[in-house]
Amino acid sequence: MTIMGAGLLWVGWFGFNAGSTLSCGLDTARVLTMTQISAASGALTWLIMESIFFKKATALGFVSGILAGLVVITPAAAVVQPVSALVLGACLSFVCYYALQLKVKFGYDDTLDCFGIHGVGSGLGVILLSFFIRGSWLADASSSLNSEWTKWDQLLLQLKGISITIVFAGVLAFLICMLLEKTIGFRADEETEYTGLDQVFHGESGYGMIQNI
Repeated sequence: MTIMGAGLLWVGWFGFNAGSTLSCGLDTARVLTMTQISAASGALTWLIMESIFFKKATALGFVSGILAGLVVITPAAAVVQPVSALVLGACLSFVCYYALQLKVKFGYDDTLDCFGIHGVGSGLGVILLSFFIRGSWLADASSSLNSEWTKWDQLLLQLKGISITIVFAGVLAFLICMLLEKTIGFRADEETEYTGLDQVFHGESGYGMIQNI
């Protein structure tokens, strides 16, 4: 089921990325291609790392690599070339692999590894795309502005954007967490976690099909 879910997510991501072009032409084809290359590169890199470190490759690792490749290419798909997508997918798969170790080190809850993959992967993707932008895109930007637009100009813009996003999301997330803590409680106790959240909160078994086998 994990692989099926990852496959659906991978296909859906094409619509997510390509749909952002609001067109159907060369730009759309470029975005589709970059998305595919980066996801495949991320998946392969993750499998290679697991094979080296653990002498076996896992389905969960394969899925994690796909996600790492997808999130890193999302902000860059329209402005990079195939080789850049390949490099970004591989590099961020490597980085996200080690970012997941932070969960063990700091002991925070992150069942789906959202921070280690989505947070780290997309954040670095936003920043690193500045160094992989194709020359033709920079030329078009310079022409539109009637002044030279460089990778360093783009990097500064990307840093401003991600800083605002982090502050905005961080403040609102903190307020939501405080509100939940003061009302229904932010997290379940240890006994509830062992019993199962589906059973305690919903009176149902989320994985009954597996339990009945």
